[in-house]
Amino acid sequence: MNRGFLIAFGAVLMVAAAGIALWRPSARVQAPRTIGKVRAQKVDDNETILLLDFRLRNDSDRPKTVANVTARLDALDGSVIQGQVIGAAALANVFQNYPLLGGELNPPLKAMDDFKPGEAEDRAVGVRFDAPDEAIAKRKDVVLRVEFINGPIVEYKAP
Repeated sequence: MNRGFLIAFGAVLMVAAAGIALWRPSARVQAPRTIGKVRAQKVDDNETILLLDFRLRNDSDRPKTVANVTARLDALDGSVIQGQVIGAAALANVFQNYPLLGGELNPPLKAMDDFKPGEAEDRAVGVRFDAPDEAIAKRKDVVLRVEFINGPIVEYKAP
């Protein structure tokens, strides 16, 4: 084969690959996502509930369905505390039992919730942490991880 042909063919392949990557909205680099509001409620000396309010956006060109939601707390000392996500039905009881939380600002995010392409919705997640109140207050980050059945894993952070 001619050397000039191989160089031209390689250049065409590179341009085509770059065009495809830029054309697909789901392949774009996503900006870091943050949690808008964190509300805390001490339950006892070693248990705290955090309510996380955030905006979930489907930046892709395909519908997305929530598969799983997890949360963790990154402590200043480098340790990680895993949280237990509170189900939507139980979250109603949390608001009833702890009125100082201020009530439901956004609907809870649940597994199997669907989001259309380009859709953005404000949602909430309640998380129970087995940690003293001071460990929660002196945290580095709270990280909420949303996994989609048919798409990427998205992390939201709040200091």
